[in-house]
Amino acid sequence: MRSWLIVAADDAQALERSVVAGADAVVLDLDHDMGTSQREDARERARDWLSSHRLQVIEGRHFARWVRISPLGSRHWRDDLFAVMPGAPQGIFLPEVPGPAHIQQLGAEFYEIEQRAGIAYGATQIVPMVASSPGGALALSAFAGEPHPRLAGLAWDAAQLGERIDARRQRNERDEWCGAFAYARAQIVLCAKAQGLKAIESAQAADTDPARLERIAEIARADGFSGMFATHPAQVPAINRAFTPNEGEIAQARRIEMQFTANAHAELVTLGNRVLEPVDLHRARQVLEAAPKGRGLPPG
Repeated sequence: MRSWLIVAADDAQALERSVVAGADAVVLDLDHDMGTSQREDARERARDWLSSHRLQVIEGRHFARWVRISPLGSRHWRDDLFAVMPGAPQGIFLPEVPGPAHIQQLGAEFYEIEQRAGIAYGATQIVPMVASSPGGALALSAFAGEPHPRLAGLAWDAAQLGERIDARRQRNERDEWCGAFAYARAQIVLCAKAQGLKAIESAQAADTDPARLERIAEIARADGFSGMFATHPAQVPAINRAFTPNEGEIAQARRIEMQFTANAHAELVTLGNRVLEPVDLHRARQVLEAAPKGRGLPPG
């Protein structure tokens, strides 16, 4: 998925606009400051929105439905989770994750909830927001181990890390990431790609110049990210353009998938001079997932 549009779950107008934004995924956000009654309203709106768009019968538009809940260190996360799961989101973003133990803790909550909500066993995925603190950035290598079966990717928030390290800049005059930010995002890409997971680039401010936003998104893709957060519907087209694979990438991904299909029980397959592992198949499928509709399919 190329574009991940973050929408405040308590903003009715933003929820309505998100449906026609063209994003590959819409992320309903419960992780921001709200009063008690406002939070309860946001949870209800999120659940209703998820349920309303579960069948995706929306003028042929198709997008994934995700929710960002409160971090495990807050008192709200479990109530957030229980409130939205009846709407069967495809996945949950978990903020401020210092290591894999938080993934294990959240994953343990899903099995009973899925059964109660009539959701297929193991269907709900998790993407942690990592590198949220100096310690979290230094511990990113912990995610290079055997991944939790629900782990779908790694994502980060540069603004949050910047606050924790008192950074005065994120990028230089050429829009290249600086210092700790460059270190963190490199680790995120390496850990994600080692496991065949998605790597999701940090969002840019809603008022970012469109041409600059597209350049930043192109840099992210060139650096190995598979998608990027959007904070406003107007950002979605530029992000989609930057992360759309070209014909050569689509063709190569299709060849990799077909090679694994033809050797269904093999752990390793060859394609030309390359020896391919299952992680290569995961990456190929991410390319096909990002391809324009119909072009990621094998010729019929």
